[in-house]
Amino acid sequence: MSCDLVSSQVAAYLDGTLSPEAASRLEWHAASCAKCEVLLETATTRPMTYAPALPASLKVPTLAAVDAQRQLQHARHQRNLRWRRGGIVVTLAAAAVLVVTVVTRNGGLTNDPLMVADSGRVTSSPSAPLKSGVMREAESMAKVQAAPEFSALDAAMQELDAALEATPDDAELRRYRSTIRTRRDELERRVRDAAS
Repeated sequence: MSCDLVSSQVAAYLDGTLSPEAASRLEWHAASCAKCEVLLETATTRPMTYAPALPASLKVPTLAAVDAQRQLQHARHQRNLRWRRGGIVVTLAAAAVLVVTVVTRNGGLTNDPLMVADSGRVTSSPSAPLKSGVMREAESMAKVQAAPEFSALDAAMQELDAALEATPDDAELRRYRSTIRTRRDELERRVRDAAS
């Protein structure tokens, strides 16, 4: 194939109207000829502003296929949204059931977090006179902040009590227990002072 023949057939090659044999000969020649390779490469990378308009018969089926694909994707997206919304509703309902179950098992809502968190050791009496909102808030905050320390002191006290049952004459364990009891009493006093 000659370079003149390649330059005359480039337009037909780009349109896809060349026979497969002629197209492969053109590609083979362009691969072995630097001038034709540049010609073919620039022709394929050039913007398609000079290309003729597509025939109307090609546009309609192509646009219909694109539209059908978009509708299919939209339907899938809507289906996924329904599942997500349903999942959110089910999750919220389960959380509400869990909250109601926990609240009813604990005997209802309480304004005294220490009554729930501290296993009954330090509780405020329900017959206590009404306090101002600021006082109740200060007491509640002090109890909440002290609750982890009360729990740790109670756990240590239980552990020492168990050890003292095994060795009742151990003076060192008794001193530790006395120290923990003193610390717990001091913490109770500070919580009361914070509320007053």
